[in-house]
Amino acid sequence: MEPKQDRIYATFDGRTQASLPELSQALLARQRIDWPQLQAGYDALATKLERRLAAGDLTVVLQCNPQRIVSTGADIDPDAIKARPCFLCPANLPARQQAILWQRQFLLLCNPFPIVDRHFTIAHREHRPQLLHGILPAFLKLARDFQPDYAVLYNGPQSGASAPDHLHFQALPQAAIPALNEGIKHIAKVREEHGVSLSKKIDGARTALLLEGSDAEAIIALIRKLIRAMQRLVFPPAERLESPLPMAPLPQTEPKVNLFCRYAKGSWRVVIFPRRQHRPAAYYKSGEDQILVSPGAVDMGGVLVLPREADYNRLDAASLMNIFQDVSLDEALIDEIVTAI
Repeated sequence: MEPKQDRIYATFDGRTQASLPELSQALLARQRIDWPQLQAGYDALATKLERRLAAGDLTVVLQCNPQRIVSTGADIDPDAIKARPCFLCPANLPARQQAILWQRQFLLLCNPFPIVDRHFTIAHREHRPQLLHGILPAFLKLARDFQPDYAVLYNGPQSGASAPDHLHFQALPQAAIPALNEGIKHIAKVREEHGVSLSKKIDGARTALLLEGSDAEAIIALIRKLIRAMQRLVFPPAERLESPLPMAPLPQTEPKVNLFCRYAKGSWRVVIFPRRQHRPAAYYKSGEDQILVSPGAVDMGGVLVLPREADYNRLDAASLMNIFQDVSLDEALIDEIVTAI
């Protein structure tokens, strides 16, 4: 879908004088003036509550951010998705929202419900499902264009994406994500392939795989191997569709997964969080037993977003451990995935 020209604040194709972070910051400054909804989102962000909570080796930042109920409580049932207009399609964007056209493929947009300062959504200009297949080169290239201070993330269609019917990434300062910024603990290198190192990272109930290297094609090939292994070992065959309709509203063709990617000093670092479930058991309980939390990449990265202050106040170490145990794979299954590739 061709975006209207008045939507385009700037175009980035790698040959412009300004860097992508510079253009993004300029867009954000302009939009906070011209688009009241965005400024309201940043005003709300300024009132957020935050505290750190540890459960054994796992430490996260709890953030009480009521405006994020839009994402946390999103109804991703296929019928609900069919019934609503896609809020990432150019024709349905708010009238005052502008974009940077990146590599003629994606629209870089200011997120009106930010979790951190300088929070951007990068949506494909066409309406297509949220799937990694075929867009990993763009994922790594976007991280390189955002170097060195930003991380780019991907939420799978059943792992935190509130628009599983429209392909998109997000970008935010890497310093805001504890898992990317506080050093690597409890990590073990498990193999090296074509100059790309693969390690596993275990923090209590949260597990992750870490890829590092300077060869984009080798990184992409290894990610694809891991995704295929996860699909065989984690995704039950009954849930898979080998030949899905191209516009299926909730694709079932990739395992539940979140990814972060950043580029610095000539090398990529990709963190993969393989997932067991989209939402923990506590999300579906009622009354005081319910905890309204729906982990996406940011939550898996160490900023657990809670839209309700009551949940924020009463969440304790045991509840935190249960949340991550419900949504993460255990170490034994991580080892099976690595062995399978």
